[in-house]
Amino acid sequence: MTNKITIYTLQGCSVCDRLKNELNHSFIKYKEVSYATDQLACEKLENATKSNIYPMCIIESFPNRKILICFAKESNQLNQIKNLNSTTILTYVHSIDNMLTIIKNA
Repeated sequence: MTNKITIYTLQGCSVCDRLKNELNHSFIKYKEVSYATDQLACEKLENATKSNIYPMCIIESFPNRKILICFAKESNQLNQIKNLNSTTILTYVHSIDNMLTIIKNA
């Protein structure tokens, strides 16, 4: 199965633009969900992660298994992996490079 990648972005967000540019440059296919066009989906993700820092990413890497990546608000969140439910894990990163590494290696 090819990984299904969904990125959640904000309009005018330079970090979001960098993520999209890097994914495009690496020929990695993704679906974009923008807060400007799907506020409800983004707010659901914000509630699940307790974060409103963009971009965020979901990787569906195995049947019924998802990896949710978001930026850490606090340094004690770094390198943490949390089970949100039986099919989704949440991991925190501190840079766009960390997010890209996880996406490329998933």
